Amino acid sequence: MTVKIFAIEKRECYATPWKFRKGATKMGTSFDIRPDHIRAATVIVDLGKFLPEALATTGHPNAPKHVQLSRALVRALDKGIVREGDKLPSESILTAMTPYSLGTVQKAVKWLVQSGFVKRTPGIGTIVKSWRNLLSEPLHCRFKNESGDIAPVYTSIVNRTAIDGTGPWDEVLGNDQRIFRIDRCFRIDDKFSVFSYFYVDVDRQPIFETLPLNDFESYNFKTLMYEQSGDPITHLDQRATFVTPSEKIARYVGVDEGTSVLQLKVSAKTVSGEYIYYQELFIPPNDFDLQIDSHLGGLSSI
Repeated sequence: MTVKIFAIEKRECYATPWKFRKGATKMGTSFDIRPDHIRAATVIVDLGKFLPEALATTGHPNAPKHVQLSRALVRALDKGIVREGDKLPSESILTAMTPYSLGTVQKAVKWLVQSGFVKRTPGIGTIVKSWRNLLSEPLHCRFKNESGDIAPVYTSIVNRTAIDGTGPWDEVLGNDQRIFRIDRCFRIDDKFSVFSYFYVDVDRQPIFETLPLNDFESYNFKTLMYEQSGDPITHLDQRATFVTPSEKIARYVGVDEGTSVLQLKVSAKTVSGEYIYYQELFIPPNDFDLQIDSHLGGLSSI
């Protein structure tokens, strides 16, 4: 079977099967039967059906259009409509699927690239990355699902930044240190997302500066730190408050701007009594119980 993709009317895409033998032609054009072509057609058909409904029920009608579209595309990734290794439909096809302009679609796709969900490959297109990395033994994102089990946590790396200014991390790590911040997004049991700022002194933990950013995927940072220093984390100072998140954080955790989220501030001590990292987690409203532990005993691997 060979599949040809048509873009019709204003905003509809569909696939039509042609029952030709390999190499058969229609209107003078030759077609090969290739699984990747069939998969690409399936993505366009399924995404073309999903996006209009997702955009109509976004729950964020006041958000900028490119934000609404980027959220809908992330939901499509969550549901497996577009999978790891799939090629995202071209921006012109995505424009045909939605009520948005090409410029809006380009902004949404650019955000997906910057957020690590997809990558652009010259000569090939925009490919979905392996972003569903299961975090082993989470320490802070320990949510109990409907079954009473600790929910699985999937991670994606967003960014790494050298911090020049001052902030609450200085009270924990000191103000004369070289502080790096690593931004991560945690997907909790495919139900909601938590955003994290992780601050660390890279003179003491140089791997957080030198390790390629994508290699952090699925790493438990506390385990990584123990492997580097041999100094286990034994105590956590944790404080929680409600805050209004920035536009960036609101987008990642899926709430409207102005909606309050829970901010969990964590300072971690090692067995020697020194603080080793400072972390802020932003948690949207959800139905899961959050399990919080502070005294970890002689924990050597987290």
